This record gives sequence, C-alpha cells and structure tokens, in this order.
Amino acid sequence: MRAPEVGDVIRINNEEFNVLAVGSVASDNLLNLGHLDLKANGLTEAELPGDVNVEARQLPKIKVGDKLEVIAK
Repeated sequence: MRAPEVGDVIRINNEEFNVLAVGSVASDNLLNLGHLDLKANGLTEAELPGDVNVEARQLPKIKVGDKLEVIAK
C-alpha cells in the first residue's frame, strides 16, 4: 500500500475522485496512523500538511465495510 500522490485516483466503493494536492504529512498519516483527511475542495495546493485534496464534488457518506483504494495513474 502507498499513500496518494497528485494525479492518482481515490476510489470509494464505485466513485472515483482525482487527487489534486497532497500535504507534506498526508502520506505519513495514512501509512503510520491509518488516517486520511480527504477534502473535496478542488484546490491544487494543500491548505494543511495532512490534507489530500480532490475535485470539488460531494463525497459519499462512509460506513463500515466501505472500500477505499488509491489507484496510481
């Protein structure tokens, strides 16, 4: 497993979101803590070090059993 990078796609169940920006500690947070701060704000620069920004649209409500994938492009 690897953390998202700009240009990758994050898939939540069957919905895909293009990664536009990744903060400086987002990779460490995901790989070491299992924490991902996903923001659907359309920004191409992360506002906070832990942010992973994707295109501006509604994120699905996450529930137990949902699948999140990082797809390298």
